[in-house]
Amino acid sequence: FDAGAPVAAKMKYAQTLGRPAATMPYGGGDSKWFTRASVKSGTTMLLHQFAEAYANLGHYKLFDLDYIGFKFTVDRAPVKAYHRFIREHPEAFKDLRSYAEVALLRQSRVLHEDQEGLDGIEGFSYLLGEANIPHDVVGIDRIGRYRVVLAAGSQWSNTEVEQMLSFVRKGGTIVATDSRFASRDENDREVDRPSLRPLKTDGAHALGSGKFVFFNDDLWGKLWAQRDRGASGKILNVVKETASPDTAPQKVQLLPYIDDKGRLVVHILNYDFTGGDFGRKENFEVKVHLPPGFSAAGKTLTLSSPDFTGNHTLPFKQEGNVLAFTVPSLYVWDVAVLR
Repeated sequence: FDAGAPVAAKMKYAQTLGRPAATMPYGGGDSKWFTRASVKSGTTMLLHQFAEAYANLGHYKLFDLDYIGFKFTVDRAPVKAYHRFIREHPEAFKDLRSYAEVALLRQSRVLHEDQEGLDGIEGFSYLLGEANIPHDVVGIDRIGRYRVVLAAGSQWSNTEVEQMLSFVRKGGTIVATDSRFASRDENDREVDRPSLRPLKTDGAHALGSGKFVFFNDDLWGKLWAQRDRGASGKILNVVKETASPDTAPQKVQLLPYIDDKGRLVVHILNYDFTGGDFGRKENFEVKVHLPPGFSAAGKTLTLSSPDFTGNHTLPFKQEGNVLAFTVPSLYVWDVAVLR
């Protein structure tokens, strides 16, 4: 990952547990990079993680780093600007909810040492985020409000498998991968499931009013560990049959939310990190799909950011269920609020 490993999947996963979550810098694979980075490059990278955590309605713990071979001192000035932005713009974070049509299904339990269900969520989230397809991570009891559900992991109870199949019969689409999918029960015992046997072959299988799409391949591993573009295309082609991506330049990601008062909030993140810095984007159009019945009439669109002072009022247009506007400048993180 040019801009560091994304934290979006972890934030979304924590939200489904009903808990506030914070991420923090971790030495691990990034430690060598940080020991070579300039103060500006390293600080900017950490601020991007900060932005991504808050844009996914989480939190970030940023501090000077000196542990497990990972030593780095951040530049205080831009860090203060980001913390000030959080305090001064609560409307960008509070009382928001996703209206995504795509869900990543988390397991109720993870007993197997490979943790393939968790890795699957991360791999799917990386892919959908880069494609600007809004998505949530949810438990089995919440899949009913979505149109497409991506599932991974081997450990599922009979009740949970039936819930998935019921979702498909009612018109939903489930995408699953890997021959190990649902091959074990909630106690990690191998189990044969006749109801899944005809569905766990390559292709799309009609079931009731919906379809069960299966890839007999370790796609979640290829997405998560190998960043395999061929695997990415297979998943995206299925998802795009039902859910339309939002539109932004390459390496720019959009995270839209609404609230109960008719506001729309769009977090805009730059992932174009080359040569130790983020490449500034200027005067580019974004298009965001709106939830059914949402109207922008009579509202004002403002753009704010910890990377510049003040607010910009932007012109916009709504055509059907799509809102389009031009972003004048993006360095790391902008937030557009329609109200």
